[in-house]
Parts: sequence; C-alpha cells; structure tokens
Amino acid sequence: VAELKKIVDEKINEITDLMTTLNQTNTATLGELNSAKTALSALEEKIKQDGLFTQGEAEEFKNSVKSDLENLFSDAKKSMENQTVNDFSSLAVTDPQNMYAEAMPTYFDDTFNHATNVPHEDNIVNIAFITDNHHQEDAHPWSKYSYSGKSLEHYQWFAQGTLRTKPDVAIANGDNINGDTYRPTLIWTTMHVWAMLSTVYLKTALFMLPGNHDSGVGQTPKLVAKNAMTENDLKNAYHTVKPLYGEVRNGDSLYFYKDLTDKKVRVIGLNSSDMPWTTDTQGNYVHNRLEEAGFSVNQLKWLANVALKLPDNSWQVVFFFHHPLSTSTFYNAQALIDIIKAFKNGVSVVINRSDVDDMQIVGLKADFTTQGAGTVIGVFNGHYHADSQDFTTLNGTPIVITDASLSNSIGEQLKRRNTPNE
Repeated sequence: VAELKKIVDEKINEITDLMTTLNQTNTATLGELNSAKTALSALEEKIKQDGLFTQGEAEEFKNSVKSDLENLFSDAKKSMENQTVNDFSSLAVTDPQNMYAEAMPTYFDDTFNHATNVPHEDNIVNIAFITDNHHQEDAHPWSKYSYSGKSLEHYQWFAQGTLRTKPDVAIANGDNINGDTYRPTLIWTTMHVWAMLSTVYLKTALFMLPGNHDSGVGQTPKLVAKNAMTENDLKNAYHTVKPLYGEVRNGDSLYFYKDLTDKKVRVIGLNSSDMPWTTDTQGNYVHNRLEEAGFSVNQLKWLANVALKLPDNSWQVVFFFHHPLSTSTFYNAQALIDIIKAFKNGVSVVINRSDVDDMQIVGLKADFTTQGAGTVIGVFNGHYHADSQDFTTLNGTPIVITDASLSNSIGEQLKRRNTPNE
C-alpha cells in the first residue's frame, strides 16, 4: 500500500505541474486524478476493515492506475507538441466568417520556422512583440472600409509563434484594433484580439498596451465620449484590474513592470496615451487621443520612484510603449527622456514642464545617485508603420520602431501580401 501510494503521489505531483499550462484538457485531467484518488481511498478503507487485497487484486489495481496515468501523459504530450494548435489551424480553413482566421499558408512556413527558431539560454531574454495590427471586424478584410486585411491571421500566427518558442513575455504594443467604429464593437473586437493572443495553453505572460487607435476617441465619431471606449473599458479588456502574470502596476493602471528574476531584467510597459479623460460641457473629450500622446505626472512619478528602483544595478531594463518619443504632439516626452538619462547615469534630476495646462510637472525628482548607473537595453515603439532605429535621443540606447501589419492603403505593405515577407 505504501508503495502504491508513493507511486500515485509522485505521478500526481508531476501531472499537476505539467497540467497548469494545459487548460483545455483540465477537465479530463481532474477526472483521471480523482479516479486515482478514489481508488486509493477505497484501498485505504478496505484496509481499515481488514479486507486486504489479494495479490491479484493489488496487481489489477496497480495496472489500472498505471494505464490511467499513461493515457493522461499521452494526452499531455500531444498538447505540448501543439497538436491542438494544428487542429485549430485546420478548423480555420473551413471558416467562412473568418472567425478564426486562416491556416498557416505554405508560403509563410519557412519565414515562420526561421522567426521561431530562437535560442533559450541563461543569458538570453526572448520577448514576442507585435504592434499596429489594427484589427477591424465590421468590414470585409480587403475592402476600403477595413484598415488591415490580414490582422486576424497575423494575431493567430503570432500566438502560434509564442506556443512554439515559449518566450518570457509577449507584448501587443498598441493600435491593437483600428478603433473606427462604436463602443460595443470596440469592446468586442478588443476582447477577440485578447482571445486570439491568449490561445490554448499559452504560458507566456501576455500584456497589451494602448495606442492612439485603441479607445476610438477621435474616430467614433470625433470626441463624443459615449461613443468611445472608456479608461475602465480598456482596463477590463487588457486585464489590468487583477494582474494575471505577477506584474506590478500603479493600482490598476494601463502601465506596468514585469520582473524576469532569473535573467535580472525588468520589462517596463508604459501608456503613451495617458492624458486626462476629462470632458467639456458638451460631453466631448478634451484630449483627442487619435492625434495626441502623453505621459501623466502620476505615471512619471511611478516610473521614477517605483519601476526604475531596482534590486541592484546589475539588473537591466527594457521599455515598451506605442508612440515614439519623436511624435509631434507628445506631452511630457522630454520628461521621460530626462528620467531615463538620469537612470542611465546614476544621477539626480528635478523636472519642471508646462507642455499642456492639465499635465504640468512641478518639482518631479528622479534620484538614482544611491542606485548607481543603470543599463537600458532598448526602447521599442510602433505607430509610424515603418522600421527604424535611433541611437542619439538616449545617448547610445537604441530606440527601435517597428513596422505595422498589412495596411489596405499602404502600397509597400500590400506588395508583401501572400509572400514570405508578409
């Protein structure tokens, strides 16, 4: 009995660890485990009643448990080998409403295999990154009324890439939807994007950051507050109210940091659309989020006093936010630059700025003298729909701007459609 109990306990521990990532098979898993526990309880009860197993009964019980566990491990192995993902893609082929996008096309196989063949070592951090996908659900994918023709497919392929590579973090960096519709559809579309990205068995920590299109403000139509997503709508859709992956937020903020402790890297995601959500007497928003960008004073204080205070300066940080710092109307962008430079140099800076009346900064101190000089791996943005790098703004730290998904209105992007470069 002790031997059998040890076998069952060891297997239960192994399976429990493995199955935390296998949500779809969770019901079957619990059934198998409960079956084993029930059988063990029956055995213990029989012992209490002096009704010991015969050798034959004990052997039959052992074989039954072994068979159940072997079947469970077989199912788990299939899931870990992305069998479910393959079935998911096959299902998409027969989907006339484009609800699940299309299967991975053969022309993209080599590119996908190359992009997902990444090393995993102690000193390597892997971050999956997608930006400016502009998904829109209320128009035919290739009509003039839809911004991006293959956004849903690209989200699906991105999710499949995370399943294959198991990166440390996955980030959707803004303009995750196109925003050119009304509030109910905006909410549904954002929820659909989250569902596509956090597909079955996704173990990677997934974060979405807002861009200038995501709320619909400035588009749905104009600045009418009741037609667009609210700040709380975005927080609910981006799952910030209750952090899912151990990230640290400022309350339920749309910005965060996530520590990769074993790599000594802090991933910082900022909200570059952090203007006040105030309305005028007509019920219209004061700030046009489609045309403006900004960091609030509260966010910058949190950055200087919380996010950039590291366990020690052997740690490194990497930044993600939607708008490049060179964006034309970007309130308090220079304040962020000043904070990052002070962090890099291990010095103190006091910031006063009056970029706009309702976002003035008075006496914001960022002090890193005790911590010492820090390392910024890079800053990653989208928004411009083009690839570029800038090493001058942050004195040698790379600012990397990444191209968008396929747009129906940008010829150079459309030329990549249905090619290995898509």
